[in-house]
Formats: sequence, C-alpha cells, structure tokens
Amino acid sequence: MLEQLYTIDWAKLKHAYGSAAGVPGDIWGLISPDAKEREQALYNLYGNIFHQGTRYEATPYAIPFLLELIESEFTENKHEIISLLVNLALGYEEEYLPEGINPEQFRKELMEMDANMTDEQRINAEKYGYSPTALIYCYDFVKKGIPVLLKCLKNEDENVRKAAVYAISWFPEEAEITVPPILEALSKIEGEIEIANAVLGVGLLSKQSSKSVDLSSVYPYLKSDLELVRICSAIAFAKNPMEEKVLEILIEGIKSDANLNYVEGMLFNEGRISGYAGTTLSKYGKSEKEKIIPVLCQVLESVNAYQSLDITASILSILNEKRTKPIKEEKAEDLDSLEIMALNAICEHGGWTIGTSGFVNYFQLLRSAGIPDSKEKLKKFLNNEPE
Repeated sequence: MLEQLYTIDWAKLKHAYGSAAGVPGDIWGLISPDAKEREQALYNLYGNIFHQGTRYEATPYAIPFLLELIESEFTENKHEIISLLVNLALGYEEEYLPEGINPEQFRKELMEMDANMTDEQRINAEKYGYSPTALIYCYDFVKKGIPVLLKCLKNEDENVRKAAVYAISWFPEEAEITVPPILEALSKIEGEIEIANAVLGVGLLSKQSSKSVDLSSVYPYLKSDLELVRICSAIAFAKNPMEEKVLEILIEGIKSDANLNYVEGMLFNEGRISGYAGTTLSKYGKSEKEKIIPVLCQVLESVNAYQSLDITASILSILNEKRTKPIKEEKAEDLDSLEIMALNAICEHGGWTIGTSGFVNYFQLLRSAGIPDSKEKLKKFLNNEPE
C-alpha cells in the first residue's frame, strides 16, 4: 500500500505553508494504529492541502493516495477521508446547494480565471503554489475515484456508505452509472438518516445531469411517516415549476426547525436540513413568495444566530430576485408589504449577535444583499429616518 507515495518530489510542491515535504507523513498518519495520530494527520491535511477552502499545487497529487487508503481494508476512518476528498474536489460544497455543481460551468469559470490572471497574480500563484487549473485537477482526480466510492456503498459501516453517497452526489456527469447503484442500495436501507442521505444524493445528481434521471422509485418517500425523509424527498424533487405537494412539505420543513436545524449524522449542508429546505424554497419557490416569506419570517423568531444565516439568506434571495436597485437605496414607504414584513422580522429577530459580540457573517450577508447592515441602520431605514 502507498508504494508510489515517495516517487513524488513532495519537497518541490507547495501547499498553504510552503513545501509539501510533510504531506506523505500526514497521509501515512491516516492509517496509524493510534486514533490521536490519525486525528492529527487529518487535521494537518485540512490545514495544508486544503486551507480555508483553498487547494494548492500539492493537493491533486495527494488525492490518488487518499483513494488508495479508502480502498484498503486496513483503513479505519474511511468516512472522514471521503469527506476530505469532497472538500478537495469542491472547496466548501454548501456553496453549490441547492442545485449541485454544474461541471461545465465550473471548468469554464476556472479556465477563464486562469487565462485572465495578471502577471502579478501569476507570480503570486507560483510563489504560493496556487492556480485555478489545480482546482480542475482536484475535481477530476476525485471523479476518477468514483469506482472506489461505489464499492463503499456495500461497506458494513453506515458512516462509510453515507459518505460515499454524499461524495458521489457532486459528480452529475457520472449520474448514468452512479444513480442505479445508489437506488439499489436505497431499496435495502432501513435507517432514517441513511435513507434521507441517499434520497438527497440522487436528487442532487438529477438536478445537473445532462441525461434524465428516473426518480420514480424515490417519489413514494414524499409520503413517508418519517419527517426527515419526507423533507429530504421534497428537497430532492424541488424544481421549477414546483409541485404543490413539494412546496407544502418544504414549508413544513422550515417550520419544523426545532427537529431539523441540525441533524447529527446528516452530511448535506452540514446537517442543517431546515436551512437546506429554506435555501431550496428560495431557489425554486420564488413564484410562491406570498406563502413562503411569512413562514420564513416566523421561523426567524425561534432560531439561533447561525441558523438565522440560512433563513435570512433565503428571505433576501427571494426579495432580490427581480431587483435592479438595492433595497437600502429605496424609501421604506415605497416597498411592498412582504418586503416590509421581511425587513421587520430581520430587524427584530435576525442573527445580529453571538453572545455579547456582533455576528460579522450576518452583517456581511446583509451588506452583500443591499440591506442596511446594522440593526440601528435598519431601524432608521424602516422608520424613514436619516442615518
């Protein structure tokens, strides 16, 4: 195992902290008999070849060896390595929800970014071991490992099976060969979370696949007695135009925030299923905003600051769909009743603080959406007072 690991001149490759000479040791550390050493090795790799979402010159070289570890019978923490691979392929994968990744657009944007780099940017990229083309290599190298991931669908460990479905779901160009085995596995699953995970997986694959994906065997899950399965099925089937039944279940999902704001063991959207339902509504349910906005505002009253990010982002996405001018440049008296309702809910119940400190991510969200970015400014705006 890992016979080819040292045939690569890692010292000449770069990652977040310079030379990648230590990467082989981290890869070996993933199969250490000592659990703490395995944990440290994984932590190191998240910090050096995947640093705050960035991938580096050395990153694609590590991927085949990580796949080799997943395939080995001696590897204990396969689900954690699979999750790392998803990050290496995509960065922060939640950014691509609820539609999933469009591979053609993904490649095009990165190639254009590479072609348009200035001389100074190229010098910095060379210095720090970063380039847009490296991101394409990362995606493609993980995609080559799909046969390995498909084998994991039959693993005895539920965590490995779930991670494999999750990873496979980000490669819609392979849907023709990956959906049938996921559906076969789904037909044999009994656990609620694993069923929901598989349903989300095939739903995500169907949204970006260039070929039609038959989800008829999944449709009955919309009537499941299990709330989590029902909500995840609605997320999977959401599209334009949205079926009334799917819309009703998604609204149910964001109302059920106490149960679904974080589901331990769910991988999609880091387990924030109510937030995932809200994001899905904001993407596919804009034509039903009279039904959706009041529900989102109601949910905003009972969530914490972190959960408020998802809900507020969904509200603002719907409000800004057809806007050509930022809301903050309007007068409150010129806004419609739904807009006023939403802004009042954000002002009174938004995630402005964490503990005694301001929540910077929340301010940034409002600023980027063209909303007054402090509670005081928003109050003045709503009251038609000058700042």
